[in-house]
Amino acid sequence: CPASGSTSLSCFLSPQLGGLQFDKELRSLIAYLTTITTWTIRDKFARLSQMATILNLERVTEILDYWGPNSGPLTWCLTPAEVRQVLALRMDFRSEDIKRLRL
Repeated sequence: CPASGSTSLSCFLSPQLGGLQFDKELRSLIAYLTTITTWTIRDKFARLSQMATILNLERVTEILDYWGPNSGPLTWCLTPAEVRQVLALRMDFRSEDIKRLRL
């Protein structure tokens, strides 16, 4: 992907290691921005943080541990369709399993 000039999120999201790298870099960015501003930063990155969580799942059905009645105090910023799109970025997750989810 870097050779193609693409800056797409999907470029570095090979199985779980890409998700872990994305999560690490996102956390570093949030931590840095928190130190240089007085604004509330974390809420601005809620969607990206939720994407990082999804990308770090070990299996497709694990999203159900976080979604719906299991979400606890977490309010999801992503729609069910967006959750499926993020799950589809994981090349090791089967599209049939993603489509079968009841979100």
